[in-house]
Amino acid sequence: MADLPELMARLRVASVTGSLSPDLARELLLELSSRADRAERRELRDERLRAAGALLPGSPYERSRELAARVARLGALHHAAPGGADMVRSLVLEALEIDPETPRGWRQLLRIIDEE
Repeated sequence: MADLPELMARLRVASVTGSLSPDLARELLLELSSRADRAERRELRDERLRAAGALLPGSPYERSRELAARVARLGALHHAAPGGADMVRSLVLEALEIDPETPRGWRQLLRIIDEE
């Protein structure tokens, strides 16, 4: 990963050219999330996970099992970008970007999504 001055220089170039590469965007997001307070990152992560869980059908138990499967599957993809038609996928990827240590277990995820 590039250091902060290099990222800022690349961002300035991107703002002038109007072209932000996916690699630069990913590096900037990682840098910003690493500078955020741990409690703030956890709150942002949990918001995404609750939103993803709310989009899934079934009981809280069923939703947490499905969410755990998606977190595990998407957590293995190191360079997947959020976006696209699948909103649950996008929310899970955002949660993983915010906190790479996002819980993988269905019980932990049940506690998060059942806080609604």
